[in-house]
Amino acid sequence: MFYQLQTYLRKTRSALIELMQQPTPVEMYDLHNDPNEYNNVVNVPGYRQMQELLIQVLNRHITENLDRERLVKALTTPTDGKFGLS
Repeated sequence: MFYQLQTYLRKTRSALIELMQQPTPVEMYDLHNDPNEYNNVVNVPGYRQMQELLIQVLNRHITENLDRERLVKALTTPTDGKFGLS
């Protein structure tokens, strides 16, 4: 059992590191001027300040609402012989 957990955590850690090293595609749309989301404005200089504000708000929300207990439980409790969030 412990060996399975170690193996799972090692694989999960490796997968997370690999995922974090890949560039994340970012999209941002001006829903007022482009309600159908045709034009990604993430690289448009006029939207940079709004993008930075949204990133700050999102980071604060994630930090304040992270359920650490659920994450630890999910990584250490098998569900049908598998580990992970359910």
